[in-house]
Amino acid sequence: MPKRNAFRLQPVLDYREHVEETLRVALAELERLLQKETKTLGILRDRHVVSMEGMLGHQESAQLDVPRIGLDLLYIQSLEERIKVQEQLIASIQDAVDRQREQLIEAAKEKKQLEKLKESAEARVKQELKLEENRTTDDISMVQFNHKIRSRKQAIESHSEG
Repeated sequence: MPKRNAFRLQPVLDYREHVEETLRVALAELERLLQKETKTLGILRDRHVVSMEGMLGHQESAQLDVPRIGLDLLYIQSLEERIKVQEQLIASIQDAVDRQREQLIEAAKEKKQLEKLKESAEARVKQELKLEENRTTDDISMVQFNHKIRSRKQAIESHSEG
């Protein structure tokens, strides 16, 4: 027989807590990945700036090194492509973070609803226990009162007989 105060939706609440924690962990992992990829983008941009400055330096030098400038341009173009790809990757990860955050918010709401139901059920059980305790106390008081009445009645009867 199940405990009287057992919350019958406890398995569902446990599942919701598990889902929420799983989503929270997944969101944290996505946020770490986003941070890592954003840092990588910053490094690529820094390299791009340095390479542009280096190419400008080669162009302004007294001895124009056309093959070197050509290599600089190729490198800069490859950096620009990598930057573009990195920005797309970051946008994709950001979308995933946003979706994950929404799922987490929804899971937290569902868990909160079940927690409120549990609190209501616990309050109801507590109230029922209090009523039962009051009934028991009333019953005990009634038995004691009846016992006193019988005792007094017997005392009066024995006193009037004697």
